[in-house]
Amino acid sequence: MNQRLTETRESKIEPTRLTSIELDIIRAIGGGDAISTKQLADTLKISGNKLKARLKTLADSGFIRVKKARAYRNTTHFHFLTEKGMELCRRLKVPIEMKVYEGFHTQMKKFTIKIFGEEGWKPTDKKIGEDRYVDIALEKDGKRKLIEIETGSNSNEWIYGNIDKCVKAQAEIPDCDIHFLCASKSVKNRIIQQASKYASDNNTSFKMFVGDYISSMKNLFRKINWEEIEFTGDNNPTDDSNA
Repeated sequence: MNQRLTETRESKIEPTRLTSIELDIIRAIGGGDAISTKQLADTLKISGNKLKARLKTLADSGFIRVKKARAYRNTTHFHFLTEKGMELCRRLKVPIEMKVYEGFHTQMKKFTIKIFGEEGWKPTDKKIGEDRYVDIALEKDGKRKLIEIETGSNSNEWIYGNIDKCVKAQAEIPDCDIHFLCASKSVKNRIIQQASKYASDNNTSFKMFVGDYISSMKNLFRKINWEEIEFTGDNNPTDDSNA
């Protein structure tokens, strides 16, 4: 029998010297299929303790980073690739570019304005600084919402820049919330990964709301299920604990 067929998931894969489980983790994170510790455990169907050990190996080897956040009022750890991890994904031919949902941008904007309009939110000036604009800006009773629409067409660098401009505007505008409406779950995961990277890189605190447009179809387009995520600027050892 071919020896390669008899190798277990724990066997070493050359030339990276990572086990196949660790490579599966890289594929899941890089492909946007799973980004939190729980998502990874569920997707890869491995125990929490084994997963944490593998995540620590990948972090210590410089393939991934992790950022602690609050999501659904629970502590969550979001994982994202380093440049070294991205290069490994390219070698593994993992599709690290997002699927683009052509034609969704306009209908997502109209849908978002309609849903918030039913709650009394009115469109306002989309300019949030010198040469800085958002896709949608809404206002109600002196409060603001800055909303970006993500269809999967933007690069990670562009997404990172969108997060940067919104976080900076949030710091300058009183009672201002940040929302990112994403075309799909995988696009949503990519946005959260870049937000995690931004919070970690800049050691900054901010809160954002992230929604999945396709999932709203299950609600017959009556509402958007927003996931509230709060990052704190405390880059401490617990961020790397993978708890």
